[in-house]
Amino acid sequence: MYAAWIFWVYNNQNAVNRRGPARDDPAAQEQLKSEAQAYMERAYRAALTAAPDNPNFASYAFMINAPDWPDIFRRAINKWPAYHHTPYMAYHMIFQAKTSTPEERTRFIQIYEDGMGRTLATSASDRPGYQWRPTVIPLPASASASTGTSVVAHGELSLQTGDSVLLDPIAIRGAPKMRIGLYIYVPQGQVQTMAVDASGAVIPSCSQFTSSHFDALHYRYVECTGIERTESVRLRVTAAQPTRLVIRDYYPLFSVVRTAP
Repeated sequence: MYAAWIFWVYNNQNAVNRRGPARDDPAAQEQLKSEAQAYMERAYRAALTAAPDNPNFASYAFMINAPDWPDIFRRAINKWPAYHHTPYMAYHMIFQAKTSTPEERTRFIQIYEDGMGRTLATSASDRPGYQWRPTVIPLPASASASTGTSVVAHGELSLQTGDSVLLDPIAIRGAPKMRIGLYIYVPQGQVQTMAVDASGAVIPSCSQFTSSHFDALHYRYVECTGIERTESVRLRVTAAQPTRLVIRDYYPLFSVVRTAP
C-alpha cells in the first residue's frame, strides 16, 4: 500500500512528473504521469490481494481512482459498517457512484449520517461550539425569545404551526463569514431554518433551508457572509405546519476569522 501512496503523491501532490528532465517537455510529463498511474494501480491491487481483511486499504479506492471503486466500497461497507472510514465511503456511494440502487442509497445515507454523528460526538472536545444535543428555547407562535425557557433537545420535539425553537447564540467576534451545521430530521411536517441576530431579526446575508418528511439527507448548513458587525447569530427553526422533528449536531464553523482589531 505504501508503494501505491508514493505514486499517488508523485502524480497528485508534488508534481514530480513536471520536474527534472521533463520540466519543459509536456509529452514526457504525460508519459511519466501515465507510468506512475499504472504503477499505483498495480501496487494498490497487490495490497488488496495481500490484505483482503484490511478495511483501510479498501477505503483508498476512490482516491486511487480505481475503475471499480464503487464495488470495492460496496463490499467494504457491507463487511465493516462500523469502521471509521465507512461514512466516507458511504458519502461517495451517495454522491459519486452511478450504480447505487435507491434502496442502497437510502442505506448508505443512514450509514453516513450515523457515522458522522458518532464521529462528531466522540470528538466534541476538539470542536469549539459543537453540541451533540443542543440547547433550544421552544417558542409558541405568539411568544418572544425573552419569554422562553432553555431545554436540551433530547429526542423528538413537537411544534404546532408557527411555533419555533431557538438554538444557542454564537458570538461572532468580528468574523465576516461562517457556516452553521445542523442535523435535522423531520418525520412529520415541515420547518424553515434561518439565522437571526440578537434582536430576533432575520439576517438577510445568511442562507435558509426547508426540511420536511420528504428529505433523504438530514445534515444541512446555513451559510453567512458580511456578518462582522453582527454581535451574535443563532438559528431559528419554525414550523410551517404541525411537525415532529429531531435536532442534533449543532456546529458553528468559522471559515474566515477576524484579521484586524
